[in-house]
Amino acid sequence: MFEPSGPLNAERPASIPTKPQGRIPVIARLVWADRVDLVPARAIRWTSTHVLVLWTPDEHDVTHEQSVWIPATDVRRRIELPPDDASDHVPVLAGQRWGLVEREPELELRDVQRGG
Repeated sequence: MFEPSGPLNAERPASIPTKPQGRIPVIARLVWADRVDLVPARAIRWTSTHVLVLWTPDEHDVTHEQSVWIPATDVRRRIELPPDDASDHVPVLAGQRWGLVEREPELELRDVQRGG
C-alpha cells in the first residue's frame, strides 16, 4: 500500500553515498502510524548507520518501487529462528531489536468447556 507521507522510521543519514553500492535482498522494517510492516526489499546504498532500501508498495503493481532511507537496525538479510523446533516460535519486533517469542499453546475445545 502506497502512503505518500512515508514510513515514520524514515531518516536521512548525515552523509549520503553518491554511487549505488549493490542490490542486496533484505527484509525492511517499515513503521507506519497504524502498523509495522516487514517487507522484502533491496538495499542499494548504505552507511554505517542507515540503509537506502527499495520496496514495492503495491504487490499488484511490481513496476513501481519506492525508496527510503531507514536506520540500519531496521534492515535484516534474514530472520533467523532457533534451531530447536522452530515451529514453536514466531518472529516479532521488540523495540529496536528483532526477537522471538514462544507461541501461545492452542487450547483444545475440551479445555475451553472445562474453563481452563
